[in-house]
Amino acid sequence: SVAIKVGFIEIHKEEIRDLLRPKSAVTLRDAPDGGGVALVGAREKEVRTIEEMAKALRDGSNARATAATGMNDRSSRSHAIFTIHVETVSAGADAPGDVTRAKMHLVDLAGSERAKRTKAEGARLQEGIQINKGLLALGNVISALGDDKRRRAKGAHVPYRDSKLTRLLQDSLGGNSRTVMVACISPADANLDETLNTLKYANRARNIVNTPTVTFDENSPNAALRVAKLRRALAAARSEIAHLKLKGAGALGSGGGGAFESFGGLGSGDTDVSAKLDAMEARAMLAEAEASRLRADLKSAEENAAASAAAELAAGVERDVLALKLQDAGVSAEEDHGGSNVIRGYLSTIQSLRNEQSRLKNQLRAAREGRADPYAEDPAASYDLDDEPAFDDEPEELEAIDDEEELEEDAEGDDLQAELDDVERTLQAKEARMR
Repeated sequence: SVAIKVGFIEIHKEEIRDLLRPKSAVTLRDAPDGGGVALVGAREKEVRTIEEMAKALRDGSNARATAATGMNDRSSRSHAIFTIHVETVSAGADAPGDVTRAKMHLVDLAGSERAKRTKAEGARLQEGIQINKGLLALGNVISALGDDKRRRAKGAHVPYRDSKLTRLLQDSLGGNSRTVMVACISPADANLDETLNTLKYANRARNIVNTPTVTFDENSPNAALRVAKLRRALAAARSEIAHLKLKGAGALGSGGGGAFESFGGLGSGDTDVSAKLDAMEARAMLAEAEASRLRADLKSAEENAAASAAAELAAGVERDVLALKLQDAGVSAEEDHGGSNVIRGYLSTIQSLRNEQSRLKNQLRAAREGRADPYAEDPAASYDLDDEPAFDDEPEELEAIDDEEELEEDAEGDDLQAELDDVERTLQAKEARMR
């Protein structure tokens, strides 16, 4: 079924008047549902035939504000808007009870006026000023909507609220609508400037780009079922697309019909649709689990790579430190093969210190015994204590003194040996690091 209602209002000196019920007060308010504006107090007359609609249009036109000027005997002194509301209730088997609403604005704009040519004075002059202000505000809105840069910019301001005319035509200009502008011009040469300005004004409206869509009442009985059906279809399509992406380009040719099969199954029965959706959800969950595992493996590999890089950096630092130490010791890295020359030098120094220790001990023993040291002339000789001559006929007192001295020498030797052991351990640690 189709229901048609009409409304007719005019904007005279920025005041809204209902032409179908002239004595009523009309105010402009934002629509409760956020869909544009609403006229509170304006009459909407239901019509059933073309004749009834034409009669409403004639009655309203007769009630408009008109007056004579220097250019027109019956000049419109206001902007008029004749609105047709159409409401359709579907009775089809697919979506019974769905309500679709639309409206059409037929706007009669009063022409711009020049006081010099219209010779308007007093009230007529004030009316002309208000007409020109409304046309200027409408031109600014059209320019803002037709500008590509401002239209693409997010949150660009459009001055709808500068005039009641632009506020009422907000849906028609930048909303869910199509707009057509018809320009009335004069062929007379005397009106060339007005004709040119009118054509430029109308040409700017051609740059407005809207994308209208069909709207339906969300509160209708079948709206929830329709939305649920569309959501199931969307979920099925997304799952099928994800599945095809996982299978790869090779499986795309063989399994490409799955999405169309899913859409076709929506109308066959809820059981088949539920089964297909469950299968698609299961495949999606498996794919998500596999993706999570791969992400974990990738993270572990990245951590191992970072640890290897850190170890390599530490080894490079240790190598540079060793090279600096070799340089300080007067040995170049090329001459020292892996640090072996440094180790040999340390071992040679240790052996020299041991020989010097043995020589000093034997010299001290020889001096106490009153005999000459056979190795005094050869300081670099290696002493062997086992080859020393034995004196069995020494007095007991001398032997006791010698025992005490030997104990002291042994203690000193133990201390020196401990120091040598520490040096050897240090050298071994350095040798291990160099290897």
